[in-house]
Amino acid sequence: MLIVDVLFLLIMELWLREIPAPYPIFVKIGNLFVTLAISIIASVIFYFVQVHLPNVKEKERIYPSLAKLFGSILGLEKNLLTQLLDIKMKDMSEERIKDSVEKLDLYSEAPLTIGSANNADHRANWIEYCLFRVDRIDKNWNLLIQYSSYLDSECMSLLMRIQNDDVFLDQIRKMFPICNGKMHRLSIQDTDLFIENWHFIEEQEDYYNRVFKPYV
Repeated sequence: MLIVDVLFLLIMELWLREIPAPYPIFVKIGNLFVTLAISIIASVIFYFVQVHLPNVKEKERIYPSLAKLFGSILGLEKNLLTQLLDIKMKDMSEERIKDSVEKLDLYSEAPLTIGSANNADHRANWIEYCLFRVDRIDKNWNLLIQYSSYLDSECMSLLMRIQNDDVFLDQIRKMFPICNGKMHRLSIQDTDLFIENWHFIEEQEDYYNRVFKPYV
């Protein structure tokens, strides 16, 4: 639109004004279009100077912090999955996930020491470990979502999926009431949930590398 306006003004001033108008009304119409074109150009310049440039500067100022928060969420998700399955991300595959899930004992000791209600530290089991990691994910998520006006639609979609559509994390949140109890099998021990979570983490990592990593 801006290019069309500029071209119109150039053509009008350099060529059309040299052509005699058959009727005065044509001159008035031409002047009206010139006024409209100048108004549009002025509006674009005003928006660029008063809105766009400040937004760009503000984004450059705040995006390193947002990148850190998103990176923390991603790191916690990767840590949760790799520690639980004892598989590095680069070695992850559907077959290895299936093998690890079959051997998974959620009540065995996890690499985490936590304090209990009586203030005595104890070695966490994997359920407590999962709850601890997801709680940290949710805290970082709550901090990041406060800056939603600075985030693009793709980032917002990923964040909404972490809270609403990530069945793996949702099942962990539901384990809180039974973290000290005994169950033969939990819904988290569903191979498909692990595989879906793995692919979702890869999707988040791709976004992080494209959008946030340049600000780190």
